[in-house]
Amino acid sequence: MSIPLSFQGKPLELLLSRGAAWELQHQQQQAKQLYVRMELLFSCLVKKNLMFHFAAPVDLPCEEVAPGLFLGFQAMINRSCDLGDGPQLVEYPAAACYKKTQPKWLLLEFHQGAFVGEFGLRLAEAPRPSRYPGRLTLALVVPQPR
Repeated sequence: MSIPLSFQGKPLELLLSRGAAWELQHQQQQAKQLYVRMELLFSCLVKKNLMFHFAAPVDLPCEEVAPGLFLGFQAMINRSCDLGDGPQLVEYPAAACYKKTQPKWLLLEFHQGAFVGEFGLRLAEAPRPSRYPGRLTLALVVPQPR
């Protein structure tokens, strides 16, 4: 299932597997909230992290994109490729390449009792969920952008 959303004023395509759609709907009925943290880490290589929380992260502002579904995104850069003393992360200057670094799609799946997924920066690279819901009707009410 593909749901067009608005995240930080830009379009974001939410791709849901059957299991993720069912679990989000179930959590919505129980008034639970899911926080999805997307991180893009620049160093000698680029790394993407996707983390799921049921409480709001204190160090990252999140935006509600659908009832009970909150997204947060952060781009970080490591000061050095030498990780001997651990990473020395600083916030990536968002204004420099914001268009290129903002996620364009987010895939959510639910496997073995946990959310998993990935995000991407180019919509053309978005995969289809492995358990595509086909005709499943999802009662996830998505607010329209104003």
